[in-house]
Amino acid sequence: MVDGWLQTAGRSQRLPARLHVDAAGHTVIDGAPAGAFAALEVSTRIGNTRRFITLPDGASFESEDNDGIDALIARHRGRRVSLYGLESSLRLALTSVVVVAAAGWYFFSTGLPALSERMAHAVPASAVSTLGTGILRTLDAELLEPTTLADDKQAQLHKLFDALKPADSAFDLRLNLRAGGTLGANAFALPDGNIVLTDELVELVSSDAKIAAILQHEIGHVERRHSLQKIIRASATTAIVYGVTGDASGIAGLLASAPAVMLQLHYSREMETDADLYALQHLRAAGRDPHAMIHALEALHAEYGGAETLHYLSTHPLDNSRIAPLRSAIEGKP
Repeated sequence: MVDGWLQTAGRSQRLPARLHVDAAGHTVIDGAPAGAFAALEVSTRIGNTRRFITLPDGASFESEDNDGIDALIARHRGRRVSLYGLESSLRLALTSVVVVAAAGWYFFSTGLPALSERMAHAVPASAVSTLGTGILRTLDAELLEPTTLADDKQAQLHKLFDALKPADSAFDLRLNLRAGGTLGANAFALPDGNIVLTDELVELVSSDAKIAAILQHEIGHVERRHSLQKIIRASATTAIVYGVTGDASGIAGLLASAPAVMLQLHYSREMETDADLYALQHLRAAGRDPHAMIHALEALHAEYGGAETLHYLSTHPLDNSRIAPLRSAIEGKP
């Protein structure tokens, strides 16, 4: 038996009542038949809140005896997985946490990179021109300064860059010479084809062969759309976080953070290797020394390897996992 309250249809008053279900499954409330229990609508158990049983004539039986109602359901309807049962299972709760964490890790480590790559290659080159111009304008206003290189040196670098540009590029590749300021010795590619090279990096690397290797590497980032992928990944991650927390106020500012994304987030190891191999292929095709890529990276590492300031190696990290594929490719090994 289950004690509760009965509220008849069309009336607001409820009266104490007792519900009983016999061995045949017939429901009786205070001696009055109420139909087969299996045919009645029983509300789902949520914690220890009251349950409602809707009767055929529109009346409603309400009770706080959740265990008693669960026993009737098990006896006359068979065992069913209930929401309360799911909520109450510590093992299931822990399993759910592990599954959700694993799914989240897989998405951010594998799914999101693959998705961002597809999205980046699906965007027409003309569609990212505004984004790249906006990033460069922000950097010029806040971090970069006009170049102090001599005019003949600037002309030499622009001529070198023009010789490196692929004729079939979908991007309007342009070299922008700047004094790095707090960025120091640096070079980076924007999504639209603008490539920035700082005076400090030119002075540190010095030789045309090494500068050509670095510029060819940055062209590789543009052609493989790595910069755009970085922005998409950071934006997608932020959008998901905002969506989960319910705070969408920052969505409109995602693109405004693109300059910081460009300068603070590392390229993935795969992206760096991809751009390195792109550079080697085109350096060889142009009859240039492919070893210059390694020499340039080693010169930067010798100068900045232990420094914490923002510079080229902060966004283009160097370790053996990056050098080894370069040496193998130069030597013709798979």
